[in-house]
Amino acid sequence: MNKQLIKQQMILEELKQLLRQQLSITIDGETYPVCIIDWAEIVDEHDKVLEENSGKSNEEMDRFWAHNTTKMQSIYDYFLYDEITEMKVDDKEILPIGLLGLDASAHDHGFAEMNNDGFIAIDLTKGKLEDAPIYFIEEYDMLEIAKNISEFKQNLIFN
Repeated sequence: MNKQLIKQQMILEELKQLLRQQLSITIDGETYPVCIIDWAEIVDEHDKVLEENSGKSNEEMDRFWAHNTTKMQSIYDYFLYDEITEMKVDDKEILPIGLLGLDASAHDHGFAEMNNDGFIAIDLTKGKLEDAPIYFIEEYDMLEIAKNISEFKQNLIFN
């Protein structure tokens, strides 16, 4: 395994250690609760649900989705505000790592929150995982909040 891949895995593992922590972050003078997420785990969970339901008719799937959702769907519905942002996530240009306005308990009760404050993502188009800037994204606004993942972690407030 090459050094770069090992470094990336270490960074993602460090973020995973923050998943159930009660955290806040101050952005532009305003402090928000933040729920750190593991995007790969969320995508895997969604893919597993799709796989378990493959072979069902469109009508059966419509009934299934009328009563069920995944964390990934909730994030797309409530945090990714437009098709451009969705495409950036789908194309792995940005990596969501945090949801503003939610605390760690959201891992248990879900991410469907209409009154959220946006999300935090790593812009992978501007560098490797450890060097890429971190952005606060809300609706159509993107604000750089950290030069890299190390600076981002330093800015977190443990509640």
